[in-house]
Amino acid sequence: MIPTARIPRRTATLVTDDGCWRVPETAAEKTDGDVNGDGELGVADAVLLVKWLLAVPETHLADWKAADLNSDNKLDADDLSLMKQALLMQNNA
Repeated sequence: MIPTARIPRRTATLVTDDGCWRVPETAAEKTDGDVNGDGELGVADAVLLVKWLLAVPETHLADWKAADLNSDNKLDADDLSLMKQALLMQNNA
């Protein structure tokens, strides 16, 4: 028997136990309020959040956590209000 060195395994599992793909976090910074995933906060994000809050069919948020601006783990009118304030501040700057 030839002796072999033990090399620690550093492989990442790409498929979870339930068969779903694991998506690695990227180094890109996330923008608060960017629910459509275009990399910036804009009016389109506010419109998309309004549609989602009104349960308009076929409405999809690319990143719902980006819309949780008060960090209470739910999306509601409070988050929409904070998003509107952020848009106004952004446009006045």
